[in-house]
Amino acid sequence: MQEPSIKELLNKTFWRNQIMVTVGAFVFALPYCLIMHPMNLYAGNFTGVASLIQTLLVRFTPLRLPPNVDLSGIILFCLNVPLLALAWFGVSKRFAVKTIITTFTVSFFLSVIPTPAAPVISDRLTAVLVGGAVAGFGAGTILRYGSSGGGLDIVGMYGTKKNPNFSIGKAILFTAAAVFSCCLLLYDFETVIYSAIFTVASSTMLDRTHYQTVKVAAIIFTHNPEIASVITQELHRGGTTWVGKGIYTGKEMYVYMTVISRYESNRLKRRIHEIDPHSFMVYHKVSEVEGYFQAHLESK
Repeated sequence: MQEPSIKELLNKTFWRNQIMVTVGAFVFALPYCLIMHPMNLYAGNFTGVASLIQTLLVRFTPLRLPPNVDLSGIILFCLNVPLLALAWFGVSKRFAVKTIITTFTVSFFLSVIPTPAAPVISDRLTAVLVGGAVAGFGAGTILRYGSSGGGLDIVGMYGTKKNPNFSIGKAILFTAAAVFSCCLLLYDFETVIYSAIFTVASSTMLDRTHYQTVKVAAIIFTHNPEIASVITQELHRGGTTWVGKGIYTGKEMYVYMTVISRYESNRLKRRIHEIDPHSFMVYHKVSEVEGYFQAHLESK
């Protein structure tokens, strides 16, 4: 299927989604500026890598930063430049355009949100748990509306496209090992532990928020055969159909079974209610899918 032009991409739906992406970017940046940076903690993702590079520059070069000035947003944007090629050629041009805009937005918020001298939550364990959940929710919101903040989000979206059982959260955890190994050389073990807790909380919330990675088995019982075209033509999914009979009424009905993402399940429910309000639906979360299942990564 031919991808839309830039003019076609920048439509009303794009800008409506971009509002939510901007909100997600702001939410994502908050815990880094208000918790992680004041505590000198590092997440196991590209944002953590950017913060780590800034620390190394300040510690081992003549660079000195004024109070409340943070360069991690600028460094993060520079780190993302090579990965934009992967987004362009490996995921889609639509995704790449959105990622460029969102990467700039995330970097902007990381640069302009002032870093306080002390974190907004004094207890370290509470701070990293709450901060990780907030950051994961922000990142998941960005992905849910068809964009990414760059970095490992691009790697995760590329991996999900190649393998439907690939977890973006797992990509973060894999990279975290390398980041924390560097932190262990610079700081004490306690710093690494709290950084790891933040990363685990963030990746867990991300996987729960990013609906496109949550797979759902749907079984629909209906008297209207148009449901098949909704599954195949609108959701671009396959499925299995057979003719059943109601135990109570004895009337014949169509039974459809398909596997979709949780994001798509909301669209399917809405369309089925429009076509056949008397249909009966069963949805069940699927932990794994074997065989061909294409990951639909972007909201249209």
